[in-house]
Amino acid sequence: NFTYDIANRDELAAFTARALGGLEAHVVRLFAEIEGDHLFLDELEAGLRTRRDRNRRPMLGRRLVWYAATRITRPEIAVETGTHDGLGSAVIARALQRNGEEGRPGRLLTFDTDSGCGWLVPASLRPLVDVQVGDVRETLAAALAGLRVGLFVHDSLHTYEHELFELRTVMDVAAPGVVLISDNAHASQA
Repeated sequence: NFTYDIANRDELAAFTARALGGLEAHVVRLFAEIEGDHLFLDELEAGLRTRRDRNRRPMLGRRLVWYAATRITRPEIAVETGTHDGLGSAVIARALQRNGEEGRPGRLLTFDTDSGCGWLVPASLRPLVDVQVGDVRETLAAALAGLRVGLFVHDSLHTYEHELFELRTVMDVAAPGVVLISDNAHASQA
């Protein structure tokens, strides 16, 4: 799972604020909130230490945007495709947990084909995360039936056809003002 520190934090905060119609200073505070959440980051680091094939410390990179978007939009339902280790899932779930502490609860549905996915999500956040294992072409629509998705992160197969399928499926159940995030958006024009 490719992780990294982000060098252009200020540009990312400005972009995020523009995209979400908010104030850049608010986004900067939210970036600092997750980066300064030592209990959460320590839990992630403890999980990462159990794997020799992973970085030893959590590097949030683009996931800062996922956190800020979740905190700002306060979705009841967030959806992520491409769970992998669960770093992104953990970040979204931590934002949902904080939203819940402020009276705006939510939960995350995350999808992957690997039954071992999501192992990095701390136990304290697992009640907020529903991991769906299987091909999203078979699981996504059924899992979202009757729900209103407020935030969607595409981070699975980066082909035009696959991403378009996911976007269309989510838009069928989108809440007003849904936020769509496409990871590796340069890989597809969907």
